[in-house]
Amino acid sequence: MNRSLGVVVASMLIGLTLPAFGQQGGPENPRQIAEALQAVQEVGRQYVAAYNRQDAAAIASLFAEDAVRVTPYGIIQGREAIRSHFENAFKAGSHDLSDVVRVYRASGTAVWEAGSYTVQVGQRHRRGYFATTFVREGGGFKIRDVTVNFAPPVSGQQPTTE
Repeated sequence: MNRSLGVVVASMLIGLTLPAFGQQGGPENPRQIAEALQAVQEVGRQYVAAYNRQDAAAIASLFAEDAVRVTPYGIIQGREAIRSHFENAFKAGSHDLSDVVRVYRASGTAVWEAGSYTVQVGQRHRRGYFATTFVREGGGFKIRDVTVNFAPPVSGQQPTTE
């Protein structure tokens, strides 16, 4: 049931986010879009690197102050709560994150991406999907909202409970 709720929440967030892009003002020129995508890709690289160093403070610094993280375990609001969430995840044995971004959308002041990820939790391999919205803040981009879920176990693999 939690997995179904996560899918519904992710679908709602995506559905609400995409129309908002069209309301951000006119389309940016191709150079601005390319620069925004490069900046967001760099945030993504920093996120994965900080995760793999198990640096919760560095991860939290990539989020906007009022960011929201929707997970299979609940909704985490605010940069400090997100930092605490990652500290707990590392204590529980999460490590070795990798991701593949499959879709980008850019418009106005926001960039949206969606992709898949894998992570180790103790000795167990987990995989899932994510959708992230980035907003311009200061001279760069910050993560405003992210929704993650877990994919069903691969055939023959036992489900895990984190």
